[in-house]
Amino acid sequence: MKTKSRIAELSQKSRMRVAGLMSGTSADGVDVAIIDIDNEKVDVRAFDTFAYSAELRRSILQLCRAQSSDVADVVILIL
Repeated sequence: MKTKSRIAELSQKSRMRVAGLMSGTSADGVDVAIIDIDNEKVDVRAFDTFAYSAELRRSILQLCRAQSSDVADVVILIL
């Protein structure tokens, strides 16, 4: 319950600074954005892409093939 009330509290603010992370289907890296949001506009404060190494990208794409990977492979990659 505490989490819900904190989220409700944050949604009532007139201004927020938010960090967003995304890795798309190309598995080439992670995009990061820091933005300010208020009642009138969205302002991008910073944005960058952090590329995966070729080896990490190959490993990620290999995990996308159900016939050649399993949960243990995902855990090993995360560690």
